[in-house]
Amino acid sequence: MKKILIALLVFTFGFFLLGGFQYASASSITQGEYAIKLAEKLGLGKNLSADAAIAALTKVEIMPANGFKPEDSMNPVIADEIAQAAGKACAKGLLAPLSCKEVDAIVSYLNEELELTPPSAPIPPPPPRHPASPAS
Repeated sequence: MKKILIALLVFTFGFFLLGGFQYASASSITQGEYAIKLAEKLGLGKNLSADAAIAALTKVEIMPANGFKPEDSMNPVIADEIAQAAGKACAKGLLAPLSCKEVDAIVSYLNEELELTPPSAPIPPPPPRHPASPAS
């Protein structure tokens, strides 16, 4: 009886865990959708298709290291690559009407809004305490 109960608990837990992963992946944004949002927020066009947004961003040298893959999901690593590319493009004057501070704010806000910020590094534990030296 215990084996059946344990198997049922494991199956139930696995079922809910799998459902959670499917929900999370279904709600993610694609690189194409991200490109549309970013291009529009940077004033590179309105009502853009994914291809047009990617072309507009690429023209001003804003793209991830391996280029955009419109159907692939966004993740914090790609978002960071795009943020760095936007900073470089701004420094080159490719986003002329906007200041670099504005560009950084736009990209940062979009990444936060879409939960694409990398997780913060864990705080390291304090160094071990050394016992007081014995009295002589």
